[in-house]
Amino acid sequence: PMQTAADFISAGRALAFTGAGISKESGVPTYRDGDGLWKRYDAMEVSSLAGLVGEPAKVWAFEREFSEILRGKGPNPGHLALAKLEDEGCLDMVVTQNVDGFHQASGSRNVLELHGSEVHAICLNRECGKRMEMEQLFVGEVDEFWSPEAKGWGIRWPEGDQDSDLQKAVRAQLQTLIQGKKDEKADKSDSSSESTSSSDSTSSSAGPG
Repeated sequence: PMQTAADFISAGRALAFTGAGISKESGVPTYRDGDGLWKRYDAMEVSSLAGLVGEPAKVWAFEREFSEILRGKGPNPGHLALAKLEDEGCLDMVVTQNVDGFHQASGSRNVLELHGSEVHAICLNRECGKRMEMEQLFVGEVDEFWSPEAKGWGIRWPEGDQDSDLQKAVRAQLQTLIQGKKDEKADKSDSSSESTSSSDSTSSSAGPG
C-alpha cells in the first residue's frame, strides 16, 4: 500500500490522507483518546496473526466490540466531501488508516486502506477464502459460526489432548499460514543476499585494468 501511495505522489497525483479523526464526527471514538480501544487492548495482540494464534478469544472480543461500535454508524460530511472531490476530478485517491469502510460507503471509489478493513472477514484457509461482512459474524446466523464447540474458538497452543476436530482444523490452517509467511520472509532474505553478492562481485571485477 505504501508503494502505491508513493507512486501516486511521484506522478503528481492528488491524494487525501485520513486517520481516525475523520470518523470521530460519525460517532466512532479514536483509538487513543479517552476510553479508546488501545487503552484497553494491545494493538499487536488483537491485530496480528500471532495474537490470533496465541489468544484467539481476546482477538474476537476486540472484533465483537469494534463491530458493535460501528453498528448504525456511517459517513459524515467529511467523507462525503472527499467523495465529491473525486467525482469532480480534483482528487485521485484517498489513503486512509481507517478500517471502517466509511470512505467507500460515501462514494469514494479509489481508496487505499493502509491497515486493511474491519468491514469484511476473509477465511484464512486458502482453499476456502470465503468473504463476508464482519457484522454477520456477530448479528447474523450466530449458531453457524459460534457453536458451543467453537465458542471463542478456544484454540490452545500447543495442541491439547481434549481439542475438538474443529480446533485441530483451525490450528492446522494457522500453522500452514504461519509457515507460508516464514517461507516468504526467508525467500526475500535469500534474494536480498544474492543481490548483494552479485553487486559486490560486479564491483570487484570492474577495477582498474
